[in-house]
Formats: sequence, C-alpha cells, structure tokens
Amino acid sequence: MTLEVSHYAKGRRVLTLTVCPACGYEFDKDESRGPHLGDHDPEDFGLSPLGEIKDGHQEPLFPDVETYELDFDQRADFDAHDRRGRVEQ
Repeated sequence: MTLEVSHYAKGRRVLTLTVCPACGYEFDKDESRGPHLGDHDPEDFGLSPLGEIKDGHQEPLFPDVETYELDFDQRADFDAHDRRGRVEQ
C-alpha cells in the first residue's frame, strides 16, 4: 500500500492513498478513492468473503485468563483513580 504524506500548517499531516492495495491501480491526484475501493470484494484485500463466519468466532480471545470480582472496598479505591493512575482530589 502506498501512502503520500502531506504536511500542512500547525503540523497537520494528511495521508493520501496513491495506489489501490487490492489491484495496484494508481489514483489520479484528485480522484475519489471510495468508489474504486468499493468495487472490490473483501477477498481482494485478504479478508474472508462477505457473510462467511469462521468456526470458533465466538471463542474467548484469551481463554486462560481468570475472572474475578472486586469487593466494595477495592472498587471504591479503583474508582478514586483517574485513567492516568492519579488519585482524584
């Protein structure tokens, strides 16, 4: 897959797809990518065919992980921390 990186004011970067990853078609600079990409099937991108569901798709991702419940004191302590691990004042 080929991407072009354009740099704009205030450090803003825009990535533009220049070549179709499924068939290698080279896009014109101002050509819309969506219609072309929409003409491909999922298999063109290495994915399963549309509507096909693999066996075991509902299996847990990590079957060896033990689950446990927090008791009330642990939960209150957990809730007192924000997402960065700092204690709220």
